[in-house]
Amino acid sequence: MSHAAQSGSVQEVEGETNLRENQCRVFFPMEVGNIREVTNYNAKGKVTGSVRQEVKQVSKTPQGVRVSVFNTMYDKKGEVISSGEIAMQCQDNEFHADAKLLLDPNTMGPFKNMDVQVESVDIIYPSKMYVGQLFPEAQVSVRATMSGVSLPPISIRAMDRKVLAIESVTTPAGTFECYKIGYEIQVKALLSQKMRGTEWIAEGVGMVKSESYDKRGKLVGQTVLTLMK
Repeated sequence: MSHAAQSGSVQEVEGETNLRENQCRVFFPMEVGNIREVTNYNAKGKVTGSVRQEVKQVSKTPQGVRVSVFNTMYDKKGEVISSGEIAMQCQDNEFHADAKLLLDPNTMGPFKNMDVQVESVDIIYPSKMYVGQLFPEAQVSVRATMSGVSLPPISIRAMDRKVLAIESVTTPAGTFECYKIGYEIQVKALLSQKMRGTEWIAEGVGMVKSESYDKRGKLVGQTVLTLMK
């Protein structure tokens, strides 16, 4: 199955028909029942977890559209770590994605079967995007309690987000015309660390691939879109 643009560059692709007047481009599937699955790998290419996302509701808003998605995380054995709804929507001609998307099975694994509270600042994608463009930062924080005892919180910030290129990317789910976005990742927990990240996103699809690197530029892990239907 191929999702590459049929003609012109990704910059010329218009949004969905019912959104053109609002000039909002949606970087996620828009039909109820659409399913995405992404697989997480370590630097050696071994599976560390996966995430399944199913579109449950699509509703029109004065500014475009709101997409409700049921998000389920699995560990490397296929056992559920966590599940819940995430939302994306158009706002001021920008696409706002829930920053819970910054969380992966490796991060959430230790919180399995705990009472978890998540706060976030949306991941924003402007309708008009070009190489060299800078985006606002995104952030997500996780607080958990076990038997009434609070555990040290974890926060993840995606900073200095910038469009690096426009590239065609092929994964097991198909071929997609993508924006390549680079950013700095700051993780604060018991031990804080900084990394660099790169993601490839496509209109109507979402994140197609992402990679993270340590401060020496060595690959730490990657996430790949492995199924879309």
